[in-house]
Amino acid sequence: MVDVTRRSVARGRRALHWRDFSIVHKLGLLQALNTLVAVVLIALVFSVGNAITRYHHNQKQLQALAQVIGEHSRAALAFGDRQSAQTILAALRATNEIELVRLLDERGVLFARADFSGHRPHQGTFQERLVSSVFPTHLSVSYSITDEGKEVGRVNSRHTCCTSGSTCSRARP
Repeated sequence: MVDVTRRSVARGRRALHWRDFSIVHKLGLLQALNTLVAVVLIALVFSVGNAITRYHHNQKQLQALAQVIGEHSRAALAFGDRQSAQTILAALRATNEIELVRLLDERGVLFARADFSGHRPHQGTFQERLVSSVFPTHLSVSYSITDEGKEVGRVNSRHTCCTSGSTCSRARP
């Protein structure tokens, strides 16, 4: 580029500088730059707002799922049926977001466990990676299972937060 500038100066032409533009061109360029900055900022605000809304929505959905699992596990806890509890937790394999679910008894001792973290998550698009660098990528949810006011167990789960849509792109065997 310097070479081109030198050649044009050598031929008697000057390189264009900011001061060489007319006021109309300068104002037009400034207006285009302001518009570009405004559009980028508006897109950024809407994207961040959408990500926050989606995160809170996922949190509520996962809390409801923990409550359903807890209520379905109540009988297994009451009768000490670990196999039934394990079957209930294993059914969560179909839910892509769940990495780990633990069912604890009333003393806080592990009763049943399902670990799906061995499945490697999809790396995601550039936007997904960008959002996950700003927001937490994991969400832990806990639900206390009570019977007549007494805690009989607890469901603890760890979830992968989804950044684009309601399901994660994760391969399951």
